[in-house]
Amino acid sequence: MSEFQYYFDRINRIPLQHTSDDFVHLSALYHQAILGDNVAPKPPVYDVVGCERWTQWTNLKGMSKDEAMDGYVAAAKDVIYKEQPLVPSAKEDVVEDAPSAVQMV
Repeated sequence: MSEFQYYFDRINRIPLQHTSDDFVHLSALYHQAILGDNVAPKPPVYDVVGCERWTQWTNLKGMSKDEAMDGYVAAAKDVIYKEQPLVPSAKEDVVEDAPSAVQMV
């Protein structure tokens, strides 16, 4: 499991409001990492949340997949720390079962 996938799974276990700034930002980074630049049509103006999500993703135009994944991991760590501040080392989030950047053969 990649570090990106690990934090994606971890974030999905936190009950975030889908309208929160954190969720919208994470969603934009996730879409940029998985799908690349936003080519979807802008939602109707009465879909306020949809428009905000669309705008956030569009603002990431040109960001590489790796940059978006790194941004997602960093933002996810911040959200985890904010949502669970009493967990020691949540900010660093050094976990034994977290994926390693280097795998031994």
